[in-house]
Amino acid sequence: LDTKKSRGSVKASSLPIRKMAVSMYEYKGGVRKDELKFVKGEKIAVTDDSDPKGKGWWLGYINSDKNRQGWFPKAFVSVLGPGAPPPPGPPPTGSRRLIRGVRGLRAATTDH
Repeated sequence: LDTKKSRGSVKASSLPIRKMAVSMYEYKGGVRKDELKFVKGEKIAVTDDSDPKGKGWWLGYINSDKNRQGWFPKAFVSVLGPGAPPPPGPPPTGSRRLIRGVRGLRAATTDH
């Protein structure tokens, strides 16, 4: 990662929102204290997506908790909004299995 001087120490929630994103993966953060940690599926307000050095880092905060803010790898999120690909769907709530019925095979969903 870049040095703190190059990323700055601005408060993410004080900046206007440039776009909304949803996390596709969990990010536990690195050694730096200014990194945003999140779990899969959290909505993130992106406040700086300029990435002037091309390192792949954006600044933002968790939409439901402005106190959780910092830098994060843009490869871990999917942008929400017009023209953006849809975020990954939730995991299935049940398991699918094939069962043999009187008229052949059919799919059944069971919840555990």
